[in-house]
Order: sequence, then structure tokens, then C-alpha cells
Amino acid sequence: MSKDVLRSARRAAATAGCLTIALLAAPGAAGAVTVNLHVEAGGKALAGGTGQVTRTLSAKTTKSSACHGSGKPVTLNGPTSLGALAAAQNWQRGLAPVGISDEFSFGLFVCSVDGFFGSSDAFWLYKVNHVSPEIGGDAYRNRTGDDVLWFFQNTETGQNTGDELVVEAPARARPGEPVDVAVSAYSFDGKRRPAAGATVAAKRSSSVTTDASGHARVSFGGQGYLWVRAARGFDVPSSLVRVCVRSNVSRCAPSRGQRIYGTELGDRIRGTSGRDVVNGGAGDDVINVRRGRTDRVFCGRGVDLVRASRKDRVADDCEEVRLK
Repeated sequence: MSKDVLRSARRAAATAGCLTIALLAAPGAAGAVTVNLHVEAGGKALAGGTGQVTRTLSAKTTKSSACHGSGKPVTLNGPTSLGALAAAQNWQRGLAPVGISDEFSFGLFVCSVDGFFGSSDAFWLYKVNHVSPEIGGDAYRNRTGDDVLWFFQNTETGQNTGDELVVEAPARARPGEPVDVAVSAYSFDGKRRPAAGATVAAKRSSSVTTDASGHARVSFGGQGYLWVRAARGFDVPSSLVRVCVRSNVSRCAPSRGQRIYGTELGDRIRGTSGRDVVNGGAGDDVINVRRGRTDRVFCGRGVDLVRASRKDRVADDCEEVRLK
């Protein structure tokens, strides 16, 4: 389906009210994957770049004169980009409620997230691995590790109508010691180029501007897990990239960990090689964090199994823990 057709459909559907998605039990847990989710609207990151499990989910649409939904339950088949967004609203307060419509024959349609409603000039779009797919978010099958970006584009104000910015920063640094940060700009079709003139903001640090090659030197003014973010004009700002900052840098993992969220169903979740914080949610989950650093695991409701190392911290709500 052409971009123009999708754009026209989005504009037709994106009016003041929307449908609220509600997760229901869906058959089978096969095909669950974890993606890196970034949701951007109004100049702020509603989800700053977290790990989110996506899998087959059911949703109940709300009949509405604004979004023209049928009010019938629908199924998001397999690990999809829309499924990641729908599941994430249970964890990220800035995302709820997610509104969808089943008005169009080509698939489901996002018409609002946290009060950012579509209109004839503004609508929700998505990209996977920095490319805008030619199919809807309910049809794109994700793989583990995919970068999924949902962003609210306003053609009247120009907000989020430019390129997608992506930050590359080291996983660890010392306070006051400059580190190199690179910012790239990805076009609608995924073409990459250096993002010259981008403003790089870091927590507890002064903002700096990238040079012609898209690079800047950043010094952190404190310790802890501090974030880096880039913005430029009408471009889509980058996700929040965390950097572990310690005087004794050996206390930081050499690779970046992730905060990972499950769904309300039974999931299979695997940690990264860095320091992770895993929240399983409801359902009978199987969580494996053995290959990482010192991880933290919270299981939630359900009968859960955790495979962990002895250095990991596993909450009491995890029913079975196998240490190695």
C-alpha cells in the first residue's frame, strides 16, 4: 500500500476521540519477542527506549463516533509493533490510554496515545529499525532486538516531520571526563547521514551541539545512570540513552543493559549482556538473565520460573528460581 493511501486513511480516522485498548487473554505464547520501544510526542519521550515484549494479544475496541470503531474485539497476531505499543501502556504511564480503530480494511489504526489525538493535520506513524514500513503496525512482524519508534507527527506545526535522530554513546564514563557522542539522522526510508547542528542534552550536564560530522563531546556532572538525548528542529528527537557514570568506572558494566517489561500474559523473557531490570507482569513467565551482569528481576502475578546467576537479585514474588 502506498504512503499516500496510508496518509489519507490516517487523516480520515484521526479525529478527536479514540478507542481504548484493553488486553485480554489470547491463545498461545509462541513468537514472543522483545523490542526496543521509543514513543515520541509533543517534544517528550512518552517511552524513552525500553525493552518491551510483544506477542499475540487480543484487544477490545471501543465504539466511538470519533474513531469509528466497531466495538468488537480484535486480535493482534504475532509479535507486532502495535502489540508492543498496546502492551507498554500497562507499564508506561505516559502511554495510557492507547486508542485504536478498526474502521479501515487494511488493518488497525492508532488514533491516540495519552491524549495526543489525531486530526486532519496530525497522526501517529511508526518506524522499525529506522525505516517506515509499507504495512500497518498490526501487520509488521517484529524480531528480537528491533528498534520500534512510534511518533506523533503534526504537519501544521512541523513537529516530528523531519528525520529520526539516533544517539550513539559509550555505556560508561567518568564524571567530568569528556566522551564522544555521535548523532545520526535517518530519513523516512532509512537513509543515514550525520546529524550536524543537533543539540545534545545530558542529565546534569550542559547542552552541546554536534559538528559537521554529527559528533560532540559530552561531560557528565554527576554520578549514576544518566541519560543523553538529541534534538534538532522538526526532526524526531532521539530516545533516552543511558550512560553509567562512576568515578570507579569498573563498577559499570562494559555493555548497556535494559529495563525490560513483559505483557499481562505468560512470556518468555531473556536479558541482555548488561545490567537489566526485568518486570515480568502477570502470567506464568519464564525469565532467563544468566548471561548478563548483576540483574534485578520482578515477576508479578502468575507462577513464574527464573533462571539466574547467584549474583542476580530476584524478588520474592518469583515462585521458582534456578541459580547457576
